[in-house]
Amino acid sequence: MSDYAIEAEDLGKRFYLQTRSSKTFPRRVLYWFWPRVDEKPIWALRHVDLAVKRGEALGVIGPNGAGKTTLLQILAGLLAPTEGRVRVHGRITSFMGLGSAVYGDLTVEDNLFLLGTIFGMTRAMIKKKIGEIVEFGDFGKYRYAVFDQLSAGYQMRVIASAALHAPIDILVMDEMISAGDAIISERFAARMIELRRRGTTIVVASHSLNLIGEYCSRVIELDRGRLVNAAKPSTAAKAYLARHGVE
Repeated sequence: MSDYAIEAEDLGKRFYLQTRSSKTFPRRVLYWFWPRVDEKPIWALRHVDLAVKRGEALGVIGPNGAGKTTLLQILAGLLAPTEGRVRVHGRITSFMGLGSAVYGDLTVEDNLFLLGTIFGMTRAMIKKKIGEIVEFGDFGKYRYAVFDQLSAGYQMRVIASAALHAPIDILVMDEMISAGDAIISERFAARMIELRRRGTTIVVASHSLNLIGEYCSRVIELDRGRLVNAAKPSTAAKAYLARHGVE
């Protein structure tokens, strides 16, 4: 068995930005023969090598547009890299893209069973844990409500509560969980610490250097799609702030 939960080699992801309108008839004709004539290639990631050890909590920092979300989406299997390859050893759970995995016209409980299945739980496992999940997220009064009737904060709370009670080998998150009030936020934070103690591998991107420093054992910094630094949290934070002219 590999000592690493995630291994990535020479990762690159290219997108295309349209630079002109294609609404006019001449441009539509042009697009018929040359589909990307007015598209500019943008590399969101380029030449990124990464190895995350089992049980490690890795933080990903960088300014907007640095490639953090793109990297996490590739690691979670939501995007295919344009170049390079990724090897994942274990069951990976991601909070990204789960908004499309729930059904607004179903009840919260129905969606918990749906989410649990997506996260690799059997119906028996979900049935056994559903009370614990509801209590953990403190949304018991909405258990039989239609999901779309909940606020965005409560919807995220339902999704995150289900995910954090599923069997997790590797957890990938874009920004820390924001569950609303301080009590629930503390409960989610404690769960994250518990998962780490159990040996769960965690990869999280965030703009909060304080949160990254609290949860992570190592930090990588991305800048314009390239990996520019890898260090302990305090060292990485100082280097990041200095790079951007902040003392």
